[in-house]
Amino acid sequence: MLSMTGTSGGLTLMVCETGEKTARRGGRRGSGRPASAGTRVPVPRGGVRATQAGHDDHWVRRTELGCVTVQEIIFREPVVKAHELKVDEEHFALFMPTSGVFTIATGGDAARLGAAELALCTTPGPLAVSAQSADVEAAGLVLAIPDSIASSAPSRPLVPRLEVCDVAGPGVLLRDFLVEATTQARGLSASEADRTGEAALYLATAVVERHRQVTAQAGSLRRQHRLFTRISAHIDRNLGSSGLTPRRIAESHHISVRYLQRLFENNGSTPSRWIRRRRLENARRDLRDAALRSLPVREIGLRNGFVQPSEFSRAFRSEYGNPPGKFREEWFQDLRESRA
Repeated sequence: MLSMTGTSGGLTLMVCETGEKTARRGGRRGSGRPASAGTRVPVPRGGVRATQAGHDDHWVRRTELGCVTVQEIIFREPVVKAHELKVDEEHFALFMPTSGVFTIATGGDAARLGAAELALCTTPGPLAVSAQSADVEAAGLVLAIPDSIASSAPSRPLVPRLEVCDVAGPGVLLRDFLVEATTQARGLSASEADRTGEAALYLATAVVERHRQVTAQAGSLRRQHRLFTRISAHIDRNLGSSGLTPRRIAESHHISVRYLQRLFENNGSTPSRWIRRRRLENARRDLRDAALRSLPVREIGLRNGFVQPSEFSRAFRSEYGNPPGKFREEWFQDLRESRA
């Protein structure tokens, strides 16, 4: 099993065997039941402070590893009433299921998550935790982290909220590390516990930073999508304007032409191709409109931004195989025959 020792070069991981096993996920290492429900039992752990509280349908173990505190909660069956896990002031929490499905709530927010997810809670106050698994014991870990790591991190501070994240990357490392660290905490000295807590803190910082990066990327994509939607609507409203150019569009939306080009590249096009395609699509619709049948083809082209009839005819033929006049004629001829 895993223990931590300090060396002049940093932390060294060593694998060793221990004869005593502690109840872990889903009771696979014993029942984990306390001596009596509703009692709090101090657990001797060398230099580690640990307490264990038993309840009728679940138990909670709290382990202090230097600067961080880990709480483990195991439900033996689904519960109706949630258990409140206290989080110290000036700390935020990472909740990581190790088995089963949980619902957690705090500060008016709630989330349901399983073992492939973790929850980042930056809202002050306790976490209300309940199990949702009917066929397996639900086990989870709560890591309380000093919120100073948020203010010292290079990216923007965390906004108070409850967010569900993918447990991939450093989240998996942190979860598995804490499972072993709390299991093996019995044999740690005070200095070893401090080093173990520091290692957990480094991993937790990596989890928070990864979440921030993913969130920032998602926010950027949402902003780009909203901007692209506005620009597309602007183009559709101005198809008949000869001044509808990439430069004018960029200026009207207070962005550079290069950024405008990148937006359209992300959608598989360019500003000029998009404008041309929308003009031709709109012109084809007008040519099919019985209410506009008396309108000359040249006027159809003009109302869709084609100043020269030859330009309109050439572009339309290239896109649809026939010049606009023949396209209109065949369309209404086919329409008459289908109604005959």
